[in-house]
Amino acid sequence: MVEKNKSVKNTQNKSITESVFSVIDTNFAKGIAILFLLFHHLFYLSPKMGFMLSTGKTLEFYIATVMKVCVAMFLVLSGYGVYESIKGKAIKYFSFMKKNLIKILFNYWFIWLLFVPVGFLIIGGDFFTKVYKQDIIQNLLINLTGMQKMFMTPSILDTWWFVSLIITFYALFPVLRFLIDKSHITAGLTLAGSFLLMFFADDLYNTYFNTAFLALWLFPFTFGIFCAKYNLFVKFQGLFENKDIQSKAINLVLLSAIIGLLVYQRLFGTFKIFGTTFKDIYIDGILSFFIIALGYQFLSKIKYVKEFGIFMGKHSFNIFLFHSFIYHLYFKSFTYSLGTPIVIWLFLLITSIILSVAIEKLKVLVHFNEIQNKALGKK
Repeated sequence: MVEKNKSVKNTQNKSITESVFSVIDTNFAKGIAILFLLFHHLFYLSPKMGFMLSTGKTLEFYIATVMKVCVAMFLVLSGYGVYESIKGKAIKYFSFMKKNLIKILFNYWFIWLLFVPVGFLIIGGDFFTKVYKQDIIQNLLINLTGMQKMFMTPSILDTWWFVSLIITFYALFPVLRFLIDKSHITAGLTLAGSFLLMFFADDLYNTYFNTAFLALWLFPFTFGIFCAKYNLFVKFQGLFENKDIQSKAINLVLLSAIIGLLVYQRLFGTFKIFGTTFKDIYIDGILSFFIIALGYQFLSKIKYVKEFGIFMGKHSFNIFLFHSFIYHLYFKSFTYSLGTPIVIWLFLLITSIILSVAIEKLKVLVHFNEIQNKALGKK
């Protein structure tokens, strides 16, 4: 009996080791993150819109504030995904950067060409002047590289700062992977260093390049690489697998409680590190892990929830790139005239889905994928 139990345990451990948090799982988590993103952008600057609480701010405002964790979720998933995509392979730096830049920038330019010209129709011939104020040609060219946040220049959409961030982190990825792959010690030190760097971001301010901004967000991306290296999502799930319904229910309660405590600390906590209150984006890398884990372990087991999440994940980059044109730049008055927060959110969600599906069909018509593959050197 002892030998039999040992055999079962070894089989389970082997199964956990061989399992992986897959592309499908990543897309599902991205689907959750993009739903958070839409709600966050709609209401985090609207403390009076929705169900008013005794604090003088609305429930929707607090929810939207916490949902900024979507940024860390995307970074964790990006770090995880890029590590998995070249796991065990040597990195040829220029080929690596070419591949990732083409994938990011071709989609970015496609959305740019579709939505920016509309600005001249809705806002008028002085659209660029209103956006850039001055140095229009310079700012436009920097905008087209996606690096406007890094060079601290104006952008057509403020939300495109993430493009600058992810391009820069891809440029840093080979170094981060080397350090995390080298040994358990260097992996731990790299992760800890990226975490501590957040608390000294203000001291890293640079007049010409947004080094402080990089320092604030490096931890989630590094954490994603670390999660991929040590298969943490699967191992975390493995702690609770093959148990009865009661045990799984307890796990759900514990995981929800951890998320609840982190959310409370993020909003109201007073715990400090190096004299800085440990909340807001400082906590998002850790919070994002548990939200992704909750989705992976429980939400993705519900068939229609999983299908919708994967669908949203596949469209997440499109929606991220263009949603601000709808709710903020071109149709702000109409969007918020809908009154009720859930109706406003659903309007933006449904409109974004329809537009993204249409964009994907347009890509087929103009042979976008063939053009991109040709640029990548694929036949």
